Order: sequence, then C-alpha cells, then structure tokens
Amino acid sequence: MRIFQPNVSEVIGPNNECLIIPVYQRRYQWNAERWQSLINDIAVRSEPGKSSIHWIGIVLISKRDTHPCPRSIKTYGHVETEIIDGQQRILTLRVWLQALFDFADEQGLELTRPEFVHIACQEMDRVDFANVLDGNWKKQWKNYSKNSSGLMHAYTYFRYLLWLGADALTETEPLTLPKKSNKQLTTDEDIFDEWQTAINLANNRVQKIGDSTSGDLIVRSHAPNIEALIETTLSSLTFVSLETEQGDEEPSEIFDALNGQRMELEQFDHVRNFIFTGIPELDNRKDLYDSCWILYERAVEQHKGLLPKEPFNSFMYEYLISLGEGKYQQKISRHQTKVQFVRYFNSARSNASHEAIARDSLLPAIRNWLCACINGQKFSIGDTVFELPEQSQRKLFLIQQLSQGPATPLLMNVINGYFESSMNSEAKDSLLRQISAVESFLARKVIITKGLQALRSQLMQIADKLGSNFTEAELIESLHKARPSDSNIIEILLPTNGVYETTGKDLYERIAQKSLLSIFQGIENYRSGGKSVDLFQGGEDKFTIEHIYPQSPKEWGSDLGLWGVQPQKMNDRLHVLGNLTVYPERVNKEMGNKRFGEKVKILTEPEKRIPLLQINATNFLRVKRWTPTDVDTRTKDLVDTFLKAYK
Repeated sequence: MRIFQPNVSEVIGPNNECLIIPVYQRRYQWNAERWQSLINDIAVRSEPGKSSIHWIGIVLISKRDTHPCPRSIKTYGHVETEIIDGQQRILTLRVWLQALFDFADEQGLELTRPEFVHIACQEMDRVDFANVLDGNWKKQWKNYSKNSSGLMHAYTYFRYLLWLGADALTETEPLTLPKKSNKQLTTDEDIFDEWQTAINLANNRVQKIGDSTSGDLIVRSHAPNIEALIETTLSSLTFVSLETEQGDEEPSEIFDALNGQRMELEQFDHVRNFIFTGIPELDNRKDLYDSCWILYERAVEQHKGLLPKEPFNSFMYEYLISLGEGKYQQKISRHQTKVQFVRYFNSARSNASHEAIARDSLLPAIRNWLCACINGQKFSIGDTVFELPEQSQRKLFLIQQLSQGPATPLLMNVINGYFESSMNSEAKDSLLRQISAVESFLARKVIITKGLQALRSQLMQIADKLGSNFTEAELIESLHKARPSDSNIIEILLPTNGVYETTGKDLYERIAQKSLLSIFQGIENYRSGGKSVDLFQGGEDKFTIEHIYPQSPKEWGSDLGLWGVQPQKMNDRLHVLGNLTVYPERVNKEMGNKRFGEKVKILTEPEKRIPLLQINATNFLRVKRWTPTDVDTRTKDLVDTFLKAYK
C-alpha cells in the first residue's frame, strides 16, 4: 500500500485519471452541520498568519482496481481509479470549489478557473452533480428541510454563505436556508432578491418581538476573499491517501477499519462493500450492480413505510438467522451482521464467490424478506412481479399481527421454496400448509405466553436446526414438537374446579390487542368456513376487543343480585377468553358499561348493521343472562375451536 499526503489540488486537480465512486456505495449524505464545519475551517485558515496545512481526513483509493478509462480523450494511459472511502469529502470540496468560482464569475472577478479531474458519482447523485457543474442551480433551487442532504442542497448552501458574506463563513453552527416563495423567478437575480426579502421578514419578526429567545438578526457582512478561500482549499487542505496495490489486504477490510468508529455506516453498507470490492473485474461489478443489486435496493426503498426501522440492517439480521448461522456462530447480533456474514462466507457452508453469493443467496433473500414483511402482496423488482396466493397473504398478515416478526427467517425460506418452484397448484398448497404451520405454532405460543422474547429465541433455535434448505415435512415436524400441546393450553386457559390459572385469568392484559384480535380472526375463520368478516378492516366497521362483563360493572349490580351471582366470581373472570368478544368500534360509546340485556339488544338491532360473527352467535347473543357458568361455557367453546383452528 502506498501512503502519501496530497493536498486537494493533487487529488481533484488535472491529472491522468478519472475518479470513480463505485456504484455500490451509498449516495451523498453530508448535511449543513458538516458543510458549515468544513467551511469554517477553510475560512479561518484563509486569514493571514494562519497555518498553511490542515489535515481533513483519509482517502482510500484502489490502485489495484485501476482500469483503462472509457473517456480516454486526453493522453495514452488515461485511467479510472475507484474511491473506496472519502467520497463524501471529495464531492463536498468539488462542489464548494464550483460555488467559489461561480460566485467569482458573477462578481466580475477575473480568476483563472483550473481544470478538475472527472468524477463519476454514485448513480443517485449524478443528476444533482451535473446540474451543479452546468450552472443550473437557480432553476433547481427549492425548499430544503433542515437536515436534508444532496449535492444541489450543498451547492445552494455554499452560495447562500458567500452571498451573506465573510462572517457567515466563520459561523460555528449551521445556518438555515431561506424558504422559497411561490413567486415565479424571471431573472438570475430573483433568487438573491428572495433571500433578501426572507431575511428582512425574519429580522422584522425579531425586532418586533424584542426578546433574546426570538433569534438573532441576520446581517450581511463584507464580501469574502474569494482568492484566499480558493488557494486555501486547493493548497492548504491535505489528505492522507492510501492507495491499495496488488497483494494488499482486501479493500473492504481496510474500509471497515477506517469506518469502524463512525455511526453513519450501517451493517448492510459494510456487507455491500465487502461483496463488491471482492469482485476483481470492473465489468462484473457494474453488471451485478446495474442489472440486479440496485433493483433490489429500490424495491425495499419503495416499501420502506411498511418495513422495520433500518430495513436493510433488519434484513441482514434475519437473513443470517434464516441460514441457520446461530448453530455455528455466537448469538446472531444486529450490530455485528457484517462480521458474521463474512465468517459465513469464508466457511465451507458458503463455498461461493463474492458475486455468486450475491446473485444466488443474498439478493433472493432480500426478495423473500420483503415479501414476508409486506404479507405477500404484489411487488416488483425491476420488471419482474412477485406475489403470493391470496390465502397465503391473509395468513401472513395474521402472523404479523400475532408476533410482529420473529417468524420472518423461517418464512423467508418457505417463500423462497415457492418462488424457486414452478408455483403451480401443488406448490401453492404446500406454501399454504407451511405458512399455516407457522401460524398455528405462533397462535399456540402467544395465547399462553407473556412477552415475545422467549418466542423469538425458540424460533431462532428451530431455524438453526433446519438451516436454509428443509422440506415441508421437516418444518411441520419441528414446529409441532416445539409448540404447546392441547392439554397444556386447556390446563392454562380453562378453569379447574371453577378457578383459572393466572395466565388464563389475565389473558386480556397479557396479550397485545393485535395478537388477540388475530386469534379471534382465526377462530372466526374456522367457524365460518373461511368466509368470515375481516376483523382488521378499517372504516366504520373497524373491530376491537371488548369485555362482555365490563371493567366498570356498576350498572350490573341489580342483575347479578337477581341471578344470585357473587360479583367477585365475575371479577375473577373479567379478562378470561370467554368474557372477551369483538364488535365494531363505532358502537363502543353506545355499548359502554351497559347491562347484559342492553348490550345484546344493541348488537342484534338490524338498523345497526353489525355483522353477525360466529364467535358471538352461540352462548353469548342467545342467552338471557351472563353468569360465571356462562363465561366458563363460552371459554371452553372458544378453546375447543381454537385447538381445531390451530391444529
């Protein structure tokens, strides 16, 4: 590895190469806080008497990945060189210099504009970068949120600082760009007029309020010394440049070492860099990224609102579990998935090249994970459409409501088997049976368990045992062995000699409302032969879990006395399965804590248009009173149906 200390002009000035930001790297992400810090450093060091050298970071360049440049229009041997690390600083400095020279031109300063090396941006930044270099910023100017990024935003921010004057450059805190009005801009000067109007309005508000909490006045100062700023940027700012050569450690390992203490990079970013820096042929890297990788990332981005926070990191965690890596490595960690992925890659369990593992394992797993997370609904990756059969979609939705994700690694492999098959009627039936087995396992665990952590741990153990390639029979057998038995569920949920166990007694308080509603949906589906009402539908018929004997039973006093029922016996049954039911949220207020007969009347009035659910049709809406015996009878009835629905 070559190590030397170039200044900015030596890195991005005219030379016999083009700098390429690999397609697999993240898009530009610096924001105003970073921009202001950099410009403050430059402005301070441009003042007379200041130190002439200022180190601004490390640049990692892969010289061993140098290739003949397709833009070979200058001299023989012109090459393109990849920037493995340092793209954020290099692009920021290039945009800053563009802003300086453009500002100088508009001020009528006659400065010699040097040539700069060609920089090929990551795909998502190319349009912004081209507009910056082509002088289209005024046409592209828009309102930016405080923490947003982007090369055009950076350029606009720099131009605003230069327009405000020298004092703005030395501010230690980032400034806020004025908001763009709806006024149509007709001349180049209109943008500066808008800025002036905006700061006048802001200053008027400060002066009118007249207190220190309303902000400071925004004042334009004397013009900055553009020549000094350019000279300082080009000559005084220096990098430590690391150039990898043949025989060096993998670029991805060096990249990880350099970025190990930063918070910006996610685990998936490290995995991406590991994959692509391990593919020696430039054409193969580009083909993998352009024809496959970017399409999968875009698909995830398009559904981000339906996915877990930090979706790609969540994917890596569940991908490793789906491989069964917990059997071979220490507990899979969300914060160490890159390291654990590399261990898997280097083991005999993988036996694949960087490109092969991306095409044959990692990318299909993204597809399967996305499908599981969005409940099998239709989605596209490039021109290819993926979708699961409708029955499987409904069950995946109920699985999500039951447990919020711990079964995803198993489901990824089930879904993969379907997509990699002929997807005929036999494959559809097998898919449904496997998903149903997962749902039954979850429902049985959830209905008798407090908290999901133990459930997640048990599912990870099952995934470790099965690995990524298992048959339908192997999955069903593993789940059946690990799930609670009928007798176990009966013992917990049904009373013994009229007394409920604590776990059965506290069902309503112990289980999340979505999980409980999902269980009622499963019971309703079974009783109605699959033609039941969707209990999760929105609108006026959104359903909620409610108590038959209410939590505030003051109005029930006379009825309990008439029926010869001790209130304590009803209180002991308040949260058990048999005292819970489902009805539309729109009748909640009307139902309130009303007496039993009044509740039944409301739920059966034709004008209310309340769907008649099978879980309510017997031993609730057809009895005349609601006593401990009735609660116990309904509990047994629902438990019996539960065991059949989730057999």
